[in-house]
Amino acid sequence: MSTEIVEFLKSDPIVRQQIKADLIEYNKQGLVTQAKKGEELTAIVPVIKQAIQIMGDDIYELGIENEILRDKMGNVDEKWLSQTKVNIMSKTMIPEKNNYILNRMKNQIAKSRQV
Repeated sequence: MSTEIVEFLKSDPIVRQQIKADLIEYNKQGLVTQAKKGEELTAIVPVIKQAIQIMGDDIYELGIENEILRDKMGNVDEKWLSQTKVNIMSKTMIPEKNNYILNRMKNQIAKSRQV
């Protein structure tokens, strides 16, 4: 799962531009700094892959729940739903958003370990 997501994102022009900028900056660094950066990146890659997998599982689960609820409810006022969602999201501060995401990740990890 995470490999497909990484490959997809690597093909995005904005991501590709950031990669290019990061590589230019990396190549300007000394050998010791590059080695340290390589060590840091090697240590963080498994964490990032796991986070992608967890969030992918969560997105999939939420998508299925969404479909089930829409089937049960019938017609959904998409305009109302969109406006309500934007309204809630615009009032959410970054720490609250990060806490919400962290809690969802913790729940997803707990679910995956129960199976």
